[in-house]
Amino acid sequence: MTTFTLNGTTFESNEKGNYFYKSTGKMDKKGNPIMMRIPRYVFEQAFEEMITESADQAKADAEYEERLQKQAESDRAAEEAVNKKTSHKATDKEMKKTRRSKDVAFEYCPNGTDTITLTAKQVEFMTEMTKTNFWENGLESAIWCDILADEIGGQFADKPMTVGAMISTLREKDLVIVGRDTSRQGKPKYMALTDLGKAVATELGLN
Repeated sequence: MTTFTLNGTTFESNEKGNYFYKSTGKMDKKGNPIMMRIPRYVFEQAFEEMITESADQAKADAEYEERLQKQAESDRAAEEAVNKKTSHKATDKEMKKTRRSKDVAFEYCPNGTDTITLTAKQVEFMTEMTKTNFWENGLESAIWCDILADEIGGQFADKPMTVGAMISTLREKDLVIVGRDTSRQGKPKYMALTDLGKAVATELGLN
């Protein structure tokens, strides 16, 4: 069962994923929203719009976090410049330890220069998506984004907006690609690992 809210309207599917509904804006006598049945493509279009909004928010959050990190690094550099006058010079090892994000759970350096980092949450997401029914071809699997939101477990279960945001962050890191299946009604999105994503998944032991 998938439930999400878009622009004040609640959308949901039944457990089998073959019936879809949205709220009418009215309440029954018990105060529960009155739902009306809608076509699958309407539900999928709303779901796609919700994922897009989540992706935009995730990108804005990432940019904000990057600005905070740059500001923090600038502040540290200024502080270190002052400290050099009165204390010993920090070693390269100490500098790297200071600048390393506390939330980094995985690092991968494929070419010796550019390092791919994943947070604990991103590692868990990649692990959980391999447990879904559409992870049937290992690293070559293509997963429907809407079905992934239905089936994924862990801290992402029943959180389609979080799933959309995680897909967006992995795409920003060039670990996944997202495409459309034009043969299905509503042209829903699917997700697959890039070559870099496959290498990272292999390093994580997910192959």
